[in-house]
Amino acid sequence: MNKTTPFAILGMGLAALSQASLPPVQSSPSGKVKVFILAGQSNMEGHAVVDLTGKDYNEGKGTLATLLSDPQKAPIFQHLRQKSGTWTVRNDVFVRYQRQGEPLLKGPLGFGFSVYGDQHHFGPELQFGHIVGDKFKEPVLLIKTAWGGKSLYKDFRPPSSGGEVGPFYKLMLSDVRQALQNMNSEFPNLTGLKPELAGLVWYQGWNDGVDPKTAVPQYEKNLINLINDVRKEFASPKMPVIVGELTGPWVKAEGGWDALRKAQQAATLHPEFKGNVRFVETHDFVREAEQSPNPTHGHHEFGNAETIFLVGDALGKGMIDLISGKTPKVQRVQKVEPTFSLIKDYGVKNYLRTSKSLPHVEDKPWRFIATMPYNCHFQPIIELESKPGQSVSLNSTNPLVQYLTPTETVTTSGGNQRIEAKNWVSGEGGVQNAGSCVMGTLDMLGSKFLSILILMGIWAGADGGDICCGVTPLRRWGGELSTLT
Repeated sequence: MNKTTPFAILGMGLAALSQASLPPVQSSPSGKVKVFILAGQSNMEGHAVVDLTGKDYNEGKGTLATLLSDPQKAPIFQHLRQKSGTWTVRNDVFVRYQRQGEPLLKGPLGFGFSVYGDQHHFGPELQFGHIVGDKFKEPVLLIKTAWGGKSLYKDFRPPSSGGEVGPFYKLMLSDVRQALQNMNSEFPNLTGLKPELAGLVWYQGWNDGVDPKTAVPQYEKNLINLINDVRKEFASPKMPVIVGELTGPWVKAEGGWDALRKAQQAATLHPEFKGNVRFVETHDFVREAEQSPNPTHGHHEFGNAETIFLVGDALGKGMIDLISGKTPKVQRVQKVEPTFSLIKDYGVKNYLRTSKSLPHVEDKPWRFIATMPYNCHFQPIIELESKPGQSVSLNSTNPLVQYLTPTETVTTSGGNQRIEAKNWVSGEGGVQNAGSCVMGTLDMLGSKFLSILILMGIWAGADGGDICCGVTPLRRWGGELSTLT
């Protein structure tokens, strides 16, 4: 079977490419189409950069086009580009992705199936599709069901976890049902074939990680429930499931983020999942922010094409090994309690810095300084040790806030405690050009600083909306909630 078709990028979306213009796929030897569900949040949506460059994309560092120009790295990506220079499109693997409030994306595997719906970004589906497409004689359909900024604890909450069922759990099921029901009409090349649900890939976790006290401790059980409930919904009690490790900006995660990764792995080792659920590590695929197109987007793996390519590769190979019955290496999980990490241990010096090493006892105020290139909502949560009756003040220095809440003061109750600034807004258009901005100062005379958690909503131009509001709650913006710990 001819599995690839060259496609010259002429400014049209790949998803708009007519199915009829491709060579028809061969008849499936089993009369079936292998269907895989690719579910998660923004990491699954797709933020890896193909070929964008200039100052907004760090001069193209870490893009797929740059990697293909590197003689040492190019070989593993060569199948994505034809000798003629055109990008490869497979005619035996298809993708369906219904973005929220946007037109349906559907078509043969290539670029065009990220949240942007353009030719300049891709997600794990790209290399995952190549791996499974090479394995099976049957054609393959990938159903992407992914939305940014969604937690398992609330948004994807499965019925067996109790409480209100998550709206995006319901939407995920609805998307899959529609895809299965409409397969022949949406993909004429597959007319006459029957869909066979072959596996689920779960790649998610960021928005649970920002809640280390509640969502992270419940993550393992919620994930077990999600797997069981999805299997029950589609009458597939042993459906193969791959859980991709939350990647993010860390090779070695700390505190609550480490606890989240361990919870993901622990869920897959539940006795009832032996032989049909597998955890796939992804942390070794993280690349340096400075060598990536989006250095400030750690929650999106910095948009690094190599990272997301390798994630898709690992997820695909993990799925094939699971279906083939290959025994994975022995996995041992040591559970850890989620804690707050010190800012100096996180490695956020490229985004945020303080005036001194932590922890310490202050005898004068110190400053938060951000070097974010976007407008953003900046909400610090401080953990400290103090005697009762000490005054701790968070002083915003941003002009958008000063006239509303210039200072937020808390009187300590004694012992270890947490305080937060609830009404800070920072950024302002000038930050995009200034490079850095003093976000505020912290007066905590006589108290011992223990750790800091920074909630930062990144505002991306007109897509963010509400940029000029004085006090802005954490809600819709161009990116998703980013936590710096």
